Amino acid sequence: MELKQNTVVNNLRRIGHLELPEIDPILPAPDSYFYRNKMEFSFSSHRWLTEKEITGGKPMDRNGLGLHIPGRWDRVLDLENCYLQAHPSNAIRLAIRNYARENNYSFFDPRKQNGLLRTLMIRNTNKGDLMVLLQFYEDHAANREALLDHLQERFPEISSLQFVINQKANDTLYDQNIICYSGKDHITEQMEDLEFKVTAKSFYQTNSAQALNLYKKVREFAALKG
Repeated sequence: MELKQNTVVNNLRRIGHLELPEIDPILPAPDSYFYRNKMEFSFSSHRWLTEKEITGGKPMDRNGLGLHIPGRWDRVLDLENCYLQAHPSNAIRLAIRNYARENNYSFFDPRKQNGLLRTLMIRNTNKGDLMVLLQFYEDHAANREALLDHLQERFPEISSLQFVINQKANDTLYDQNIICYSGKDHITEQMEDLEFKVTAKSFYQTNSAQALNLYKKVREFAALKG
């Protein structure tokens, strides 16, 4: 936290050439783990291998579902546990990965631009809503529907189950046709007495609890009179 504050102050003073008043300390977030309301994971047919795996000489499954290695757009670290988003995010990701492996689904190869499974997005809200969006590269209806049906059966708490078929060079969703497979096409987040309709393409602060703290502080500074 101190490092982050020093970085901001240094940028304002050294790069921005601003004369700053005394800086209040950063207001820390209430939670350091399981605080994100949105996670995006990538499928890869060439997951990151450990040195032990490389030197072991045994055949291995190269498919993975997780987060990109820093600086490597074509490599994904296959995750067993993610500590950024609350339950059942981890269980959903593992269920999808395991089902895909067991049924020989192809994982995306960003270099060759092929493979069935491309990305996974999971969003949750403090009202208990849960959105799962699977991004497919190849359009295989039978495999797609089998996986989505499997998710419905395993996780009936999913409020919004959606998918998109994206054959662009990049995996951004904003220009894509997102299809609602079951449930609603949105989830609902609440901040005090305000409710927000959140779609797959919506921006919402990824740390809901800290977003509320931010707006409370702004409200305090504004000293509104009506």
